[in-house]
Amino acid sequence: MMISENLSLVKLSMYLFKYSLIIGTIFFLLYLFSQNTEIIIFGFVYLCIATVLNLMLFLSLLIIVLTDARSRIETLKSMGLLLINIPIAILYFLIITEYPHIII
Repeated sequence: MMISENLSLVKLSMYLFKYSLIIGTIFFLLYLFSQNTEIIIFGFVYLCIATVLNLMLFLSLLIIVLTDARSRIETLKSMGLLLINIPIAILYFLIITEYPHIII
């Protein structure tokens, strides 16, 4: 891959991180405010789609890290950003399942 293509994937990963986090947080807050279980269904479907997209991009970035030393640091940072969404999603899941009585 060329450097410009690598940088495009790095930029895409930053957007995907940001919008995955924002949309996931919106579903989480909507559920907390409404306690509507249908939101959980939509949130789960979104989670599945976001997981597939994030995983595909993460694997693409991993290939870049292994094959292109010129953009390794920037690519590793982007991979780290994508991984930040995992503990946040787990935290949201634990709050919903362990503390279902929380109403904001």
